Amino acid sequence: MGDIGNNGISFGKNKNINFNNFNGIHKDDLKAEKGALRDSLFVKYDKNKDNILDETELKFLQSDIQGFAKNEKLSNRETKKFYKSLGLENNKDLKRDDLYNFLETIQADKDSIASASTNSENGTTFVEYKPNENNEVKRQVYSNEQDGSHKPVAEQVLYDENHVLTTFYNEDGTINEFDVRDNMQFLTVYNSDGKTEMTQELNKDTNETVTTEFAEDGETITSRYRQNGVVTEYLDANNDRVTMRVTDKGNGVSEKVKFDYNEDGSYKETKLDENGNPLSTVTKKDDKELAKSSITTSEDGSTTEIVTSGEGENIQRTKIVKDKDGNITSNINVDENGNAVAYKHKVNEGENWYGIVQAKYGITDHKTTMEIVHQLKKNANVKRSSSVMPSEIELPPTVKLKNGQEITLKNIDAKYDELNSAKSKVDVPQVPDDLPQAYPQDKLAKIEKKVTIPQEYLAVKPENAGKTITQSDGKILEYNENGKVQYVYNSEADLKADQKNIKFVYDDADNFLRFQVNNYNEKGHFLGGRAYNSDGNLKFFTVTYGIDPTTGKSSREVFYKPDGKFYQLNEFVYNDNGKVAVEDLFELNDNGQLAFNCRFINKYNNDVTKTRELTYNAKGNLEEDKIYDVK
Repeated sequence: MGDIGNNGISFGKNKNINFNNFNGIHKDDLKAEKGALRDSLFVKYDKNKDNILDETELKFLQSDIQGFAKNEKLSNRETKKFYKSLGLENNKDLKRDDLYNFLETIQADKDSIASASTNSENGTTFVEYKPNENNEVKRQVYSNEQDGSHKPVAEQVLYDENHVLTTFYNEDGTINEFDVRDNMQFLTVYNSDGKTEMTQELNKDTNETVTTEFAEDGETITSRYRQNGVVTEYLDANNDRVTMRVTDKGNGVSEKVKFDYNEDGSYKETKLDENGNPLSTVTKKDDKELAKSSITTSEDGSTTEIVTSGEGENIQRTKIVKDKDGNITSNINVDENGNAVAYKHKVNEGENWYGIVQAKYGITDHKTTMEIVHQLKKNANVKRSSSVMPSEIELPPTVKLKNGQEITLKNIDAKYDELNSAKSKVDVPQVPDDLPQAYPQDKLAKIEKKVTIPQEYLAVKPENAGKTITQSDGKILEYNENGKVQYVYNSEADLKADQKNIKFVYDDADNFLRFQVNNYNEKGHFLGGRAYNSDGNLKFFTVTYGIDPTTGKSSREVFYKPDGKFYQLNEFVYNDNGKVAVEDLFELNDNGQLAFNCRFINKYNNDVTKTRELTYNAKGNLEEDKIYDVK
């Protein structure tokens, strides 16, 4: 019988079982076997009822099988006697091969149990499995539930003597996983949904830990910090740069240093007090100190910072004052005693006197701006009327006005903004020589003098306030905030092109004033329009002449009275984006003569969302200065 002798048995030709190869097995690994046989075997031999047949329990099974066999071969009749001992004498489906398959499964189990023991006091079972093909050993601890099931408590995999993975299953559904490799320990905590909650790396040689905490999605990092003894460093989630360092000095005292990084590769270290207020800063690049500062914080939360940069004759000190919200209220150069000194501003392309003064001295008043401009020009030996810009302007720390008021330099780093480049005066334009004296009579006859205003457009619908409604006929109505129709578009295409085919005009009290019909050519260019009073009678009409802004730089709009006589002229100059840059308005004066009335200059910001509209009067002087949202 070969190896079958002494500790084996045969179930027929080539069906041998060697009990020396027996290892423990879990009941869950036997689901494919005959249910009645499996259950009866576990009832009889699973003495501690942990659903595991361990090494000791399998020896009882081995002994009984060998006891029923008269020799080294278990016959069918002897098998039936063994089944009878299990209480299965009436189960006609069970054959000798079923018992053989059961025992073979124990031998072939890939995760075969090497040993198992149950702690009756705490109701847990410790299981150690045979080494697998990679010589890895797995250990598990289960809690034995009343319903016979097993609940995992812990698991350990020994890959080799330098690599061990241990997992703990907590009562609240969270999981702690420790992966120890040589001198490193990696801890991963999973929440009850199986998503990563926290990871931690521990260097056992240095005792340094790096902890990463995640949001509920298990992917987004909420915080990352490194600890080594009394030092904790908070890290940037993306590139592990230190953003804050906290050192425990003992007795409840800690030192905090904040780090801010710049695009040029430099970074600033800011030391904070116990309340989080800045005390000092050091700016470095490539391990070289570029600047340093000292900071004091007032009771109201405002701060004063003295920044020192350069060295030797090139040393520079800047005093920066911020309010409690962190807004800069003053940023000037000072001497070693903290006294303000002049600042030399290098003029960039496109900057002018007016804009520089308003930016650096923090003023918006036109008269004050011009008085300072004149003083600076005098100091720079530039003529009062000249617009020439030197390459550098010296800005004194204080400018004294004629009325005795002193204006101090506010922010030497304030950025020049084109919106602050207003000119104080413009050249008054002349009435064009080629202006038509009247509208041609043959064309005038074709213009409707009276219309019937559609009453359905005048209905007030509060439920439509601020909405754009498409009607069944395809026309689109745009309502104002009071539910009154403000614009009518003939189609969706007209709406996208902003072609207002009909416009309703209301006064400040939202009373209906006039009804205006606008005309466009096939390219969508505005040609003019007709305006009717609330009674439907023609009030005036307009005609556009000249070059359209989408094809050129200027155009002309003439306003005519119902009898064809003109009474107003608007001339437009457009920028490269087709936006109105300059508009000149001419109207009839008291003598009935057409004369220049005012000029509007629009200065748009970079993304064309706002414009600074400068209004100049008939004498060319700046009269109004407002900022609007671009529509």
